[in-house]
Amino acid sequence: MADDTSVALSPRLGVMQTPIDATSTPAWGTLSGLKSRFVDGPHKLRRLFDADPHRAERYTLDVADLHVDLSKNLLTDEIRDALLELAAQTRVTERRDAMYAGEHINVTEDRAVLHTALRRPRTDELHVDGQDAVAEVHEVLDKIYAFAMGPRVGLRAVAAMATAVARARCLSRPAATRLATTASLNATECSALGMMVAARIA
Repeated sequence: MADDTSVALSPRLGVMQTPIDATSTPAWGTLSGLKSRFVDGPHKLRRLFDADPHRAERYTLDVADLHVDLSKNLLTDEIRDALLELAAQTRVTERRDAMYAGEHINVTEDRAVLHTALRRPRTDELHVDGQDAVAEVHEVLDKIYAFAMGPRVGLRAVAAMATAVARARCLSRPAATRLATTASLNATECSALGMMVAARIA
């Protein structure tokens, strides 16, 4: 990565062209062995807390604006360490960085995986195959927002007009015919009537 806001396409990592079979790694074998010794049951989680009074504290962490609590998962230090080792042996970190950088990590189609570009702010840049993917994403998003707002603005105008018409008609009637009862519609009631008319129109 060049920096936090501008990422240029770097040379492809050869390892990205060869998928890694996680089940063939030593870490997978370690996890399989741990599974065979891990006795599950309805009270397993309770036993884990009983054995480690500080479990909630040790397995809770804050990442950016996320508060992550892993303590209530069937997780031990051995399992955690084996999972981290599995991530290292399958090069998860390198593949994550390659994805952020616009590498062609989709080896089936030989193309970049641009999910993260959909969430990047407008001020970011991500150049992939000579094009700024972030700029293209926001160009499409602008069109989507414009399309979505068009009907909303139109409906608000229709609702306002219907309210005004209904209120004018309501207030122009003789008091005796506004309601079947002796009570008459006031301005608020007429406006409410207009909103109901507008709702029916919408």
